[in-house]
Amino acid sequence: RDGNASEFVRDGETRHIGDGDDSVIVTTVPWPVSGGIIMARGAKISYLDHVKSLLHQGHALRAKLSRPWVILHHEPPIGSRVASGYDTAEAAFSRRIIEATNPDFSLHGHIHEAPHRQGGAWTDRVGRTVCFNAGQSLPGELPHAIHLTLQPEHKWTAEWIVAGQTQDMLCGTCEPNDSLELLQTWPHA
Repeated sequence: RDGNASEFVRDGETRHIGDGDDSVIVTTVPWPVSGGIIMARGAKISYLDHVKSLLHQGHALRAKLSRPWVILHHEPPIGSRVASGYDTAEAAFSRRIIEATNPDFSLHGHIHEAPHRQGGAWTDRVGRTVCFNAGQSLPGELPHAIHLTLQPEHKWTAEWIVAGQTQDMLCGTCEPNDSLELLQTWPHA
């Protein structure tokens, strides 16, 4: 967009950005901290309580505005091709978030080789959520990016871009979904 400060979403926030058909709800899941206590809005709170609050905010905004919801989480979900065999507690946590909230999209990083490994990919689905990981081939051409374009009537396109060149493209439709069934008892860590 235009670089307006109100269009940025910080780590640990849920925000509705943009206008009309060009708007989206974005939740950034903060990196976990040792000890499980973080500072949020000037107060010490549990990391899990903060994440749960962010997810509830995103879900409520999607229900109210009927706009696509994107979750950004550093690690890709365990068991997906965008994780490419990576198996950690944080990758399992990422999958639990997606399964509990069913966002339209999730964007990830961390596993740089995922799109370049056999069995890996730049995109996959976890339930109804389309997951992306741009990856990075080192040594190789940089940068890698995902360009997600939202269109009227809940349609979208995604491009996987490497060194300025589109390598692959995917398109679809966001299916309205008000599911938050698993979040009521989640997470117990």
